[in-house]
Amino acid sequence: MGKKNRKTEDYIPTKTIIIRKSSIINLIISFVFGFGILFGLEHLGEFSYRPLNDGTLLSINYETYFDNEIETEGNGFQKMDIYYKNGEFHKYSNKLYYYVESFKKDAKFGFLISITIFSVLCFFNYFNFELK
Repeated sequence: MGKKNRKTEDYIPTKTIIIRKSSIINLIISFVFGFGILFGLEHLGEFSYRPLNDGTLLSINYETYFDNEIETEGNGFQKMDIYYKNGEFHKYSNKLYYYVESFKKDAKFGFLISITIFSVLCFFNYFNFELK
């Protein structure tokens, strides 16, 4: 019960795809930086609000850097919370909700930024430039 030898006419050549370790590392780095840049850009959006007559807020709107809009009810905030720099609304933990929601909505831009960074890294990784 030995192995049968493969005939040469039965042999089908195969092609091998080689993925470098540096390419995988560059891909991970580009996604970390791409989505990090996106999260930073989300902080550049603008808040607006619609108050009611009693001083509470009917809605708080956040327009993202990429022109998407996040709209919430007033979340119990007063006009005073927005007008004054020390108001409750201006705490980072309260604004973080809007940044995270806008991050989710603008995720496609995170992928575009990441792909751009990955392309640049691959270009400079595979091509060597020398100045003479």
